[in-house]
Amino acid sequence: TISKGILEAIALGVTELRVASRGNDAYYRESASIAIELKLLGGYNGETWERDVSNNKTKIISSNSTTISIFGVTHSVLLEGFAVYNDAPAPIEKQLVLIQDCSGEITVTNNYIYADTGNRAHGIHIGNSSPVIKNNVIETGHATVQVLNISSILGSPVIFNNILIIGDSLDSMGIRLNDSDNTKIYNNTIIGCATPVQTCQGIYFYYSANAEFINNIFVMLNGSSNNFVINDGIYNSDTIIAYN
Repeated sequence: TISKGILEAIALGVTELRVASRGNDAYYRESASIAIELKLLGGYNGETWERDVSNNKTKIISSNSTTISIFGVTHSVLLEGFAVYNDAPAPIEKQLVLIQDCSGEITVTNNYIYADTGNRAHGIHIGNSSPVIKNNVIETGHATVQVLNISSILGSPVIFNNILIIGDSLDSMGIRLNDSDNTKIYNNTIIGCATPVQTCQGIYFYYSANAEFINNIFVMLNGSSNNFVINDGIYNSDTIIAYN
C-alpha cells in the first residue's frame, strides 16, 4: 500500500516514493498521511516504470473523511500524479486532500481530484499552511450543504493554472478564503454550476487582505439564480483584481 511505502520511507530516510498505477479501473483503497519531507509521485507504469502523469495517474480512494493528509510538515512535500477519490458514506464532511499546520514548502500539482457526497465536500482544504496548488483538475459533484473545490482557513496559498469544475449543492464555491491574507490566485479556469443550485460562486473571500486575483477565466453557467464570479465578503483590504 501507499501507507506502507511511506512508513518504509520514514524508516529508511528516503525522500522520494514512486507509486505505480494499477490500471484503468484499479485503485489503492486507503487513506495516506504524509508528515515528513517527501516527494510522493504517481503516474508510473508498474512494469516499465515509465511515467505519464497526464494519462496514467495513480488512483487512490478512501472511505474515511480524508483521502490524503499532509500534516505538520516543516520541510518540503510534493504530491504529483494522482487521481484522488473518496466514497465515505453520508453524512460526513470530507476533505480529499488536507494540508494542515505545515510551515514547509508544500506543492500539489498534476493531480485529478473529485469530491462529492456528504454534508460538505472539499477537493483541497488548507488550514494554517501556504502551499502551491498548480496544474490540477479539481472537480466537485453533489453534496447536501456545500461543495468547495479549494478552501483555505488561516492560509496564504498560491493557486494557479488549475481547472476547477464546480458541482451542485445549496452553496457551491470554486475557491473559498477565510482569514487567508496574501493569497495569490491566477491563470485558473473556473467553471460553475450547470445544475440548478441556490448559490454558485467562483471565488468567495472574507477576512482576507492583500489577495491577488489575476488573469482567471470564469465560465459561470446558468444553473444558479445567484451567480457570483468573485464575491467580496467582509473585512478585506488591498485586494488586487485584474484581467479576469
